[in-house]
Amino acid sequence: KTPLVLTEHALYWKEVEKGAVALECGYQIPDNFEAKSEIVDIFKEIATEVYTSAEEVVSVSRVNIPEQIKFGAEVPKYIPNGIPEELLSPEKKRANNPVIGWIGRCAEMKNPKLFFEVVEYFKDVDLEPSFLMMLSGANELELEEEVEKLSKEYPEVTMIWNEPAHNYL
Repeated sequence: KTPLVLTEHALYWKEVEKGAVALECGYQIPDNFEAKSEIVDIFKEIATEVYTSAEEVVSVSRVNIPEQIKFGAEVPKYIPNGIPEELLSPEKKRANNPVIGWIGRCAEMKNPKLFFEVVEYFKDVDLEPSFLMMLSGANELELEEEVEKLSKEYPEVTMIWNEPAHNYL
């Protein structure tokens, strides 16, 4: 097999099936069912070609591994996607004022607006949390505008756009 490294941030066909309107690469998903089905099929064909050609397939999501095998990956290796424990400082733990955060791309499929419901919930809880929302753009400009508008209704939420998360740990 030809040496091949694939950094797969998403199973794009799954994102389209779940209702994504745009992909990280900036591709806008067509509105009609037939065009969406065609895109799903194309992504599945690409995945099959890549997985069967790859010397190694590495996944950052255990959930994706069965799909990768289904489309031709032999034995995907798993590397956890998250924050390494050694970057977390125990001395930063706060008894009554935790930091509650949301880190992700501003994409419909990730539902960033839900975080503001979490903020609302904590208004009635006997804690004094601070809220941090770290987002990266996903070329879903209408959603980004909605999130920005919501953030103005919740001044207690610190908004950080398009910056590395490790700068804030």
